Amino acid sequence: MGLFDWLFGKKSEVRTDHAHWQTSERGNAMMIYGSRRLTVFPSDGGWKYCIATGENDDDPFFSDPYRSEDHAKDDALAHAAGSPRQHSTLSDDTRGVTTSRWEAVLVEKVKKYNQISRALPSAVNVTDLRKLERKVQSEVKISSWHISECYRVGLPQQLIDQAQALVPKFEALASAIEFRIAELKGRSRSKAEKAAGK
Repeated sequence: MGLFDWLFGKKSEVRTDHAHWQTSERGNAMMIYGSRRLTVFPSDGGWKYCIATGENDDDPFFSDPYRSEDHAKDDALAHAAGSPRQHSTLSDDTRGVTTSRWEAVLVEKVKKYNQISRALPSAVNVTDLRKLERKVQSEVKISSWHISECYRVGLPQQLIDQAQALVPKFEALASAIEFRIAELKGRSRSKAEKAAGK
């Protein structure tokens, strides 16, 4: 007995009807499509389809889970017919949410960079500059983790490129702030020395 038969019941006990889905002895929707057997079943919080070829296929194809049984059925037939998928899987949906979330993070990072860049020329004392410095340093510190996460969750390369492009911008901003702080401290020392010399 093949793995497929063990999981879903014997083929011989189910009618081979091309027009309609039938029910296997294990209670799953199934259909014979040409020489292949399509089965749809609940799994991993959704519905998967399986395509097996022949009587004892020990290595059938298993799809990612879909949101509904009907979606899994539609795409099982599309797969068997060599047609494009009609529906997204739960993994696709999760990836879409993740991509949207990281796009929002990226938008916030760009906004933060622009705000600090605009605030830098008007910072007139070391205290103001230190506040900006802390914001920039936090971005520089998490930049490598952020990019690693972008790769880990499989974001589109375009988003990863945008995230990577921000790193040298924040680093340059950190250097500019550091220079301004040193400049202001230098002026303060000069003034103090002049005052002491009088």
